[in-house]
Amino acid sequence: MDLADALTLVYPGALAHLSSSMGLEKPQEAWLLGKAGTIHVHAPFFHPETVTLTRRGAPPETRTFPCSDNGYGYEIAEVHACLRQGLTESPRMPLDESRRLLALMDDLRARWGVRYPGEG
Repeated sequence: MDLADALTLVYPGALAHLSSSMGLEKPQEAWLLGKAGTIHVHAPFFHPETVTLTRRGAPPETRTFPCSDNGYGYEIAEVHACLRQGLTESPRMPLDESRRLLALMDDLRARWGVRYPGEG
C-alpha cells in the first residue's frame, strides 16, 4: 500500500524534493526556492487561494486568489480553449510531457512495489 513516499527530481539547474503521506498529517503546501527569493503556496497547494512571494531583501508579499473549484478548473479551461481552436494537443501541456509524467509515476510505483486493483 502506498501510504508514504519521498523523492527528488533532478532537472537542468534545479531540484525538486517531494513527499506525501496518506498515513501522516502533513502540511499541504509547496515552497519554490530560488536565488532571488521564495514562493510559498499555502495549503492546500493543489487549489490554493493564498501565495506569498518573498524577494531577497524585501518584505513578503501575500496575494489571495479565490478558488471556487476543485483545482482542475485550469485544466478544464485549457481543454475547452483547445477544442474551440480545433487543436488536438495543448501547447501548454504537450502530449509528450503528459507521457513523460505518466512514465515517471509508473516507474515510481514499480520501484515502490505498488500495484492497484485491476492492473495486470
